[in-house]
Amino acid sequence: MELELAAVHLCDSHYVTDAAKYVSVLLLSLRAMLHLELPHINVLSKVDLLTHYGDLGILSFSLAMNERSPLFVITDFNLEFYTEVHDLSYLENALSSASPRYSALNMAMCELIEDFGLVGFETLAVEVRNTSSHRKTLTLKDRNTQDKHSMLNLTRAIDRATGYVFVPPAGAGASAAQASMPEGAVRDPTAANSALPNAYALMSSAMGPRVGVRSDARDVQERWVDARPEWDAYEEAQWHREGEAFRQAAAEMEKQRKLNIRERK
Repeated sequence: MELELAAVHLCDSHYVTDAAKYVSVLLLSLRAMLHLELPHINVLSKVDLLTHYGDLGILSFSLAMNERSPLFVITDFNLEFYTEVHDLSYLENALSSASPRYSALNMAMCELIEDFGLVGFETLAVEVRNTSSHRKTLTLKDRNTQDKHSMLNLTRAIDRATGYVFVPPAGAGASAAQASMPEGAVRDPTAANSALPNAYALMSSAMGPRVGVRSDARDVQERWVDARPEWDAYEEAQWHREGEAFRQAAAEMEKQRKLNIRERK
C-alpha cells in the first residue's frame, strides 16, 4: 500500500485566552514538528467552545508607580493573531505580569519560536448542540450536527501537506500524466502555448491561499465568537428549509410510486 502520512496536532483553542498557555502550546507544537519527520498540521480544535473560556483578548496587570492596586489591562487580539503566530512581543505585558522573574526567559522563548517560523494553526469546530428547544438531552441526530465547512477546510490543508493535490486522477484507458491535463491540452513542445498544460497554474492553485466558506480565520471568528447567535439562527432556519424541501421531495416520490403501481394494475 502506498500511503502518504501526515501528523495532525490538535490543541484546545481555549489556550489562546491565556498568554502563558499559548506560548507553551507553541513550544509543544514546535517540538513535535522538529521531532516528527512528517508533514505537520497544527490545529486549534473546539473553536466553537472558545467563548466559554474567555475572550480573545489577553488579561494582564501592572502596578503603577505610587499605587498599591494593580491596573488591569486587556490587550485585544483577533483569532488571526493566534493562528498566524504574529509578533509575539505583544504578549510581553501579559507574560511579565504573570511571572515578572522570568520575563527575560519568556521573551527568549518567544524569539525562539519566531526564529524557526514554522508554527501556524488551522481551526476546527465540531459543534454539538441541541437544535430542539423541547428536548433537554441530545439525540443521535443532534450529536451529528457539525460545522462541515471547518472539516472540509482542514481536509484540504492536510491534502496540501501530503501532496495529494498534485496526484493526477486515475484515467480510464489513458496514462496518468495525460489524464491530469486540462481538457484540450496536449503534451507537444512544438504546440502553441495556449494548448500546453500550465504547470504554473497548478502550483499557484495548490499552494496559494485557500478559498471557500470560513477558510479565513476572520470568518471563523465572526461565526463562532463575534456573531454566533445570529449565525446559529440563520443556519437553523436553513436546516428547516432543507428539511422541508426534502420532505416535499420524498412525498412527491411516494405519490409517483403509487401512481406507477396503479398503472401497472
